[in-house]
Amino acid sequence: MRKEIKIAIIQYIWADYLSAVVGWFLFLFYRKSILAVIDWHSFFQEITFRDIISGFVVVPGGWMLLHVLSGAYFNPYRKSRFIEIFRTFISTLIGSIILYFISFVNDIGNNANYLYKTFFIYFILQYIILSIGRIIVLNIVKQKINK
Repeated sequence: MRKEIKIAIIQYIWADYLSAVVGWFLFLFYRKSILAVIDWHSFFQEITFRDIISGFVVVPGGWMLLHVLSGAYFNPYRKSRFIEIFRTFISTLIGSIILYFISFVNDIGNNANYLYKTFFIYFILQYIILSIGRIIVLNIVKQKINK
């Protein structure tokens, strides 16, 4: 594998990792603010070691595993941005459903409206952040191709 391809795949993996971390912590803030009224300052004071491990290791690790299984980490020089957005949508939907059953269903305010709302908020957050990260990397790759 050529060096440029390896570098592009590593950039892609880092974009996915950072997207998972940012998406999870934004969602965690949303979730904690729904269950108990908090602001940014108190949110950072209330973050536990479990939240940190979940946000930096477990959740991103699960997303990375899902992306590996979906075949996302192959040669970025051969990817279509349109197909990648569709693949991102499907994998984000699957991952959000998995996280829904692992994490969200156990919340205190578990009425149906709350559960649906938390699922869709997380799905939309993760999809948008992940798509932005992937499009940035793919645009960098496409610019290198056009040079």
